[in-house]
Amino acid sequence: MHGDDLVDYYVYQIKANQAKLDYLIKLAKVHGIEVDMINDIRFRNWHEDEEVG
Repeated sequence: MHGDDLVDYYVYQIKANQAKLDYLIKLAKVHGIEVDMINDIRFRNWHEDEEVG
């Protein structure tokens, strides 16, 4: 693959992943699932710190 082909490939991959993520978010909303990414990340980081310490 050449440089331009790789750029096109990765742009396609990003768009495909964005479409999949949009679909999954829409599906989650339909089923009443909510995610608080900020607090989830804080909890994960806190939990990982507890395991190390």
